[in-house]
Amino acid sequence: MTNNDFQKRVQHFATLKTKYQASDYEESSPSSPLYLILRKADLGIELTEFELNWLKEQELHQTSQFISQKRVLSSGELLIQGNTREFQEMRIEFSNLKSKYEARRNIFRWETSPLYFIFCKLDSGYSLTDSEMKYLQDNHLDNIVMLVTNRQFVTLKTKYQATQYQDSSPSSPLYPILKRLEGKERLSDEEVNWLKSHELFKTLAIFQQQESVRKTEFAKLKAKYQATTYPESHVSNPLYQILQNLDTGKPLTESELQWLKEQELVETFELAQKL
Repeated sequence: MTNNDFQKRVQHFATLKTKYQASDYEESSPSSPLYLILRKADLGIELTEFELNWLKEQELHQTSQFISQKRVLSSGELLIQGNTREFQEMRIEFSNLKSKYEARRNIFRWETSPLYFIFCKLDSGYSLTDSEMKYLQDNHLDNIVMLVTNRQFVTLKTKYQATQYQDSSPSSPLYPILKRLEGKERLSDEEVNWLKSHELFKTLAIFQQQESVRKTEFAKLKAKYQATTYPESHVSNPLYQILQNLDTGKPLTESELQWLKEQELVETFELAQKL
């Protein structure tokens, strides 16, 4: 792509952002997933579930609503639309992306295939969601799954200061540990000991920082739900999960309610029943 072509796309992206009420979205590069979405919308092509979910994640609610009100073209109208320059350019782009990511043995129409959006996310450095990864797995695109997994592992090693660990295979015990840290999940004692035995002390310090945040949150929840008389403050305690469920509006199970009774947390139990 020449510099002139690139600048034309930047300008086109800016025009579409204005048209579809997404001017506040800061990214201006035409490699952005938003550019693909707006181009499809402008051609009257129905968005995939992944694309609609992405708009929600980015809180582009006005854009999503504006697009939903726009008429989607029928297959016959799309066939006629296929003669337009923009339509042809997107078809060629998708073909090039299939070649780049070695998905040539699969025949997909770019207008309806979620792959176009997935390739666009990969090209612009976005992480894939679990459902997008599942789509790749279900369609036996193993080479792309491996590429994404390797890329994610490298990114997580950098983010959680574990680059000195030499094994770069996602089958390493480190990969699921880093994924749990990314999801702000607690590590098991075995995982903590594994980090210690491999001298990944900076990674361990990040986990301990997360634990400190959880402990502070636990104390606040105990105060909020009148459970300060309960002496246990470790976040592995069942009360922490129960109070989190209460705080997110999730109904407690019978066993959780029974647990509160057994611990004589009467006020918390009554609050749970009211909620």
